[in-house]
Amino acid sequence: MADFNVDPFLSPISDASPTGEDARYELAYELMEAEVKKFGSLFGETVDWNVVEKNAAEVLCHYSKDLKAACYLVRAMLETKQLHGLEQGFAILLALVERFGGGLHPTRKRGRDGAIEWLNHQMKLALPKEESSSPSWSVLSECLELVEKT
Repeated sequence: MADFNVDPFLSPISDASPTGEDARYELAYELMEAEVKKFGSLFGETVDWNVVEKNAAEVLCHYSKDLKAACYLVRAMLETKQLHGLEQGFAILLALVERFGGGLHPTRKRGRDGAIEWLNHQMKLALPKEESSSPSWSVLSECLELVEKT
């Protein structure tokens, strides 16, 4: 992970409001959410995790330091970059929590808890698939360390 840089995700949205405003009504947020809602759809729709990753990153870098967007980004990066993506995603999540803490959106505890619970559930669903990809123990170890810090 030495070549991965979390700094773009840590730049304040503005001087007046480092974590930005609630981004739920921004197009990037709506596109991200619409794509994630396809997961488990009765119509058998497939989530395009590249769309989720792109829009979650846009939200985090340009509109709002949002825990839900960060959790969606972690899940998307697992799908698009496998375990190395998971490691990078957790590094972003950890850095956001360490840097912005209580200033992260959503501001309500219930919204934050929901984002983390969603990610936890997604990891339980997705990680068994990754067993067949022969993960390196160093990557798994680094992911575990990041999870424990979060």
